Amino acid sequence: MVLDASNGARRRPISYPPPRVSLLEDIKSYIGFGEADAEALRALLPEARPHFPGIAQRFYDLILAHPSAHAAITGGNEQVERLKKTLVAWMETGLSGPHDEAYFERRSRIGRVHVDIGLPQRFMFTAMNAIRLDFHDLAREHRPDRDACKRTMDALDKLFDMELAIMLGAYQTDSEQRLRKRERLAVIGQIAASIGHELRNPLGVIRSSTYLLRRYTDQAKALRHVDKIEHQVDRCTRIIEGLLELTRERPVDRRPVDLARLVDEAAAALRDAGVLGEDAAIVFEADDPTATRLLADPPMLGQLLSNLLENALVAGEARRVVVRATRTADAHVLEVCDDGKGFPPEILQRAFEPLVSTRPHGTGLGLSLVMAIARRHGGTAEAANRTEGGARVTVTLPAMDGDDP
Repeated sequence: MVLDASNGARRRPISYPPPRVSLLEDIKSYIGFGEADAEALRALLPEARPHFPGIAQRFYDLILAHPSAHAAITGGNEQVERLKKTLVAWMETGLSGPHDEAYFERRSRIGRVHVDIGLPQRFMFTAMNAIRLDFHDLAREHRPDRDACKRTMDALDKLFDMELAIMLGAYQTDSEQRLRKRERLAVIGQIAASIGHELRNPLGVIRSSTYLLRRYTDQAKALRHVDKIEHQVDRCTRIIEGLLELTRERPVDRRPVDLARLVDEAAAALRDAGVLGEDAAIVFEADDPTATRLLADPPMLGQLLSNLLENALVAGEARRVVVRATRTADAHVLEVCDDGKGFPPEILQRAFEPLVSTRPHGTGLGLSLVMAIARRHGGTAEAANRTEGGARVTVTLPAMDGDDP
């Protein structure tokens, strides 16, 4: 206690909060990783470096041996080769350091890549420990002195514990985001179901009335207003159906699908709705006939294509949209590229979130449904801006047994 000079009363000493510690420093402190460990890792690097390609090969042999892990690698051998190079660089920087905030951020990005491609957490964990054992073998081979070997292996264990903590943090963040999204979608679903139930009856009455009006009038001006009413009723119906579809987990009914036909049907529907004007064009391209045929849910895939095309034409204000189908050894890749204005930078990272839209009267459901449909098929969707202008959305669906080879 301290006496207050003004009145002699006792007062408590001022306490200050402890200085903030970064997550990396907190992890390093917890596992006891220090400069001596970093020095032991740097000393091992010259002898370990020649073994990196072999370790990377064994790592991906282990990953690809499991079907559920293999399904995350949708880019075929080219993607695997790129990932091997990334893993070699990961081993290099892990031993060389410095283990600072830039290192932490690089490791976090790698963790987010594992999350984004859908690699199950258990496979990342077990494969990481397989690399740990390979490095233990290197320590035993190149550190015959017992004490030096123990110091090196202790440093390696701390390094891999730190790597796992960082990467598992990416999975935790993703899990928390998914939980928040599910909670948000659950609320949306409850609201949509309630509003949808209440609105279906009045919308049905409006539709019946416009049908009768069309029968009992032949005035062109009046019929134009009837057309407008019907168009808005259709729009309201699509919004309700989109909200309900976003929240329900309807099982995928896989059947043979012809992508070229689905694109033609979606283009025809958009033309009838006035979305695809005379000055705009939709083009379908395929690198070979096998790229156009796959096993998928036809209505879902048709909805996915329709949403992508409408988004390009309306939100992107595109005049030309190219739908390009490619078949790899493991996946069907569908690219929708346009010559429009592209995604605004502040929207790009959130393009697939529900209720995110660049249009004043947009619902923000179109691309959310695209992602939901892709994920129900075990695939992914990515959005990007093209360097030459316009936007590109890439949907990757895993190949299934029964697809044309």
